[in-house]
Amino acid sequence: TVEEINGISKNSIDNLENGIKRIISISKQDRNFKNTAYAFEKALCEISDDITVPISLAYISDKPEIREASQNLELKISQYFVDVFTREDIFNALNEFALKGDKLAETEQRLLDKMLLDFKKNGLGLEEDKRKEVKKLSKELIAIELKFSSNLRDVKDTIEVTLEELKGLPEDYISRL
Repeated sequence: TVEEINGISKNSIDNLENGIKRIISISKQDRNFKNTAYAFEKALCEISDDITVPISLAYISDKPEIREASQNLELKISQYFVDVFTREDIFNALNEFALKGDKLAETEQRLLDKMLLDFKKNGLGLEEDKRKEVKKLSKELIAIELKFSSNLRDVKDTIEVTLEELKGLPEDYISRL
């Protein structure tokens, strides 16, 4: 229902925030892969599990109110992720662990490197005014992308063409028309 979809964002965000609080509260010397990088990845996966199906309803539901609520959920969560990946406290926690230089398995090192890169792509490491601009533009871009997707989903246009006008297209494509 619309109410259930609307409630998902708050619960999911609260759960991720609790996970982040645990991560950033760990002292520098106590940081390890499991309680820092893995814990952050696990928290991100949990929110993703919570929202995947409800967001997919924006693309498949036959009820306009469900599609709208789902699209609003996608916008809210996507913009929240911009907030998460521009937070210095999380970046600093991950970076503190990275700087310890612990020997990691190849996949663990790749995950840690990718996380740090995601933060840097979102402006971490830039001066504060530039970082704020990157954050603002990222959120605007998300809204534009979602509006574009919505417009594509809502298109009901059709055209009539002759078989001759389809010349050059693959037969399996033509047979599905």
